[in-house]
Amino acid sequence: DSFYIPAKGEISNEYIVNIKGFILSDITSINIGINVTSIGDNAFKTCTNLTSITISENVTSIGDNAFSSCEKLETVTFADNSKLETIGLGAFSNTKITSITIPANVTILNTDAFKNCANLVTVTFADNSKLETIGIGAFSETIMTKITIPASVTTIGNNAFNNCAKLQIVKFADNSKLEIIGIGAFSETKISLITIPASVTTIEENAFNKCDLFQSLIFANNSQIKTIGVNTFKSTSLAQVSMYGNLTINSSSNNQKITFSKNGEKTSFFGADSVTITIYPKPEPEPEPDATSHVFKGTGELTRATVRNANLPKTVTTIIIEGYSSIGDTSDVGNGAFNDFTSFSSVTIPASVTSIGNMA
Repeated sequence: DSFYIPAKGEISNEYIVNIKGFILSDITSINIGINVTSIGDNAFKTCTNLTSITISENVTSIGDNAFSSCEKLETVTFADNSKLETIGLGAFSNTKITSITIPANVTILNTDAFKNCANLVTVTFADNSKLETIGIGAFSETIMTKITIPASVTTIGNNAFNNCAKLQIVKFADNSKLEIIGIGAFSETKISLITIPASVTTIEENAFNKCDLFQSLIFANNSQIKTIGVNTFKSTSLAQVSMYGNLTINSSSNNQKITFSKNGEKTSFFGADSVTITIYPKPEPEPEPDATSHVFKGTGELTRATVRNANLPKTVTTIIIEGYSSIGDTSDVGNGAFNDFTSFSSVTIPASVTSIGNMA
């Protein structure tokens, strides 16, 4: 019931059709060999008995509808160090996959990639994900309960998570680069609270429409939000919107600018009625941590004047010298370059130094 495909280059639909009749009709498991670099459009579409597939590390692309409507497919395993970059339109749609880990090198999940995977509970993105785009309807009509969007994602497409009827928690990785949340992206989910990353500039029409449990919206400090669709929060329970400092936001319907500047104000908010605006003072920027080391890099003589002009804080305990040929101060007799410095406990002197002056 298991079949190994040793093909080289692309596995095309024609390749599969040529062997399907006598080999794949009863196959339940497929292992794609290391010489395969791509899986073509429709390659395994409607292989109705297929339950599991292992995809080797050298596959860089999975074509449109490659595994669509494999109605018994439950398990997809990508090799460690997968080079996969693209998952095509509808590639795994209408399957019975229960969990999936998207390899780190994938940059785009195309339209409907996992749409209507009615058993899909868990979606994980590999560490150091390079994903940039979650396409239109990519995970719509799945049963995931939570998702963490990688920091590298810049666009969440229209209806990307639409009608994920059990989705309650959406988190964005630290240092998110997200810019656009598309039309209906999280509509008809069970989200109750969400924090919009500072990098987001646009939330499009109906993005959270019909999220009946949605109550609280937070804009991260230094929010770059510019435009929100007029009915983005229609048919929600949105009651609280929090932000750091005042925000001025365009309504996408008429390009009208709306400024939110009154803490405690009750107002409508892009489709939601009677929302309380909470404005927190902008936090003070965190001070830069005091340095514990300092590098002096140059040529010729490292003089006392150069060292003094660096204004080294008392926290510096390590001095590293690069490139200089001598250390001292011939113009300031009796006062060497580091004379009277008591805070540092180690110094690295390069091979280029040929002399160290008196009392350096």
